[in-house]
Amino acid sequence: MLEFYEKTMDLLAIPMHQIRPYSIEHLEIAAIVVVAAILVAFLFAKTGASRAGVIATFSVVLLLFEILKQCLLTHVRGSYGWSDFPWQLCSIPLYVTLAYPHMKKGRDTADVFLMTFGFLGGAAALIVPESSFYPYLLLTIQSLVWHGILLMLSLYLMMSCAKSRSVQAFRPAAVWYLLAAVIAIVINFVTKDISRGASNMFFLGPNYPHMYILNAIYKAYGWIVESVAMILATLAAAFVVYFVSGVGKRK
Repeated sequence: MLEFYEKTMDLLAIPMHQIRPYSIEHLEIAAIVVVAAILVAFLFAKTGASRAGVIATFSVVLLLFEILKQCLLTHVRGSYGWSDFPWQLCSIPLYVTLAYPHMKKGRDTADVFLMTFGFLGGAAALIVPESSFYPYLLLTIQSLVWHGILLMLSLYLMMSCAKSRSVQAFRPAAVWYLLAAVIAIVINFVTKDISRGASNMFFLGPNYPHMYILNAIYKAYGWIVESVAMILATLAAAFVVYFVSGVGKRK
């Protein structure tokens, strides 16, 4: 069985040239992903498909893609990399969508979370793609489709339920983000030694953030100031998305 698994991973580990961030190729691919996300979101919104059904369907797709990513990355690297642990901002929609069909309460909050923080998770990976492009074909496809799905779900929810929301609905979604951020910091502390500082969920906590603006703050003021700045910036950006999308308008 183990031999079959290893052979399967070998077959799936198809090498490719790694796309350079901010190259023409990157910009073209990002544009294709964005256009596809808009078109699919518009299609679902206009057909009146069940919101729970759409979200449940894509939760399965996300789950399968995450399993593929974890298995393939571990295989090609030879050991598990804690930097790949699925608790980044772009990972949280997986858990929200999986729970969504079973929620008796909290769907409104889930909608706003996916609209805003899900949008940020999808868009950020296309804008700052250093960790999104791999020297392996399936991993790169997985990354692009994953973040495209986050954008699509965000846009779909903006189109399909914007008129039924109020400004107050953003507050519990922000609390969900803060809870996820606290868990991210805990993970970063717990895995600091075994990951040799590579574990950096949400770019928060004691490990060095490999992002220009954040590492400049980290070097100058330490991880606490950097983490607070990151949290506040994310909350502000999510609220801007919420407001600009028109979700904040009352009926």
